[in-house]
Amino acid sequence: MHVGGGFGVKGSRKPLKIGTYLKVVFHDIDPKTLERKPNAPVEASFVVGNSTNQSSSLGAFKSDVPGGLFVTYPFDPTYRIMIDQVSKGVVTLAVARKQGGVALPITIETDVEEVVDGKRKRSPKTALEFLDCTRGYLQDYLKDLPN
Repeated sequence: MHVGGGFGVKGSRKPLKIGTYLKVVFHDIDPKTLERKPNAPVEASFVVGNSTNQSSSLGAFKSDVPGGLFVTYPFDPTYRIMIDQVSKGVVTLAVARKQGGVALPITIETDVEEVVDGKRKRSPKTALEFLDCTRGYLQDYLKDLPN
């Protein structure tokens, strides 16, 4: 299986709203041909302690990428969850492939810059870039709020 995706902050101008999103892309890999076949999950959420934020989902939609699922969440507390996990260098997701099925845990080491000879080179670079990018996005977004 090949897994991809992303997460972040998204807002709209009219009406003025802001929220967070999680995008997960699954592709099954044929062991004979190594071809990828899109196979989108049906649920995706952030793991928080012994639970997830699935119950706060505002909706799940087919992604613009084959095999992808796009899930939206309210800004708070999901933004705090993302910031906390990215800052610690590990983001943990729960992703279900079938309705009512068991969620697969997916751990993303956001502090791994590269892997050389099986050894991980760690750096805060990704976390700092994510924090800087979302801060800039929020500052730009907030300047449009009515006084």
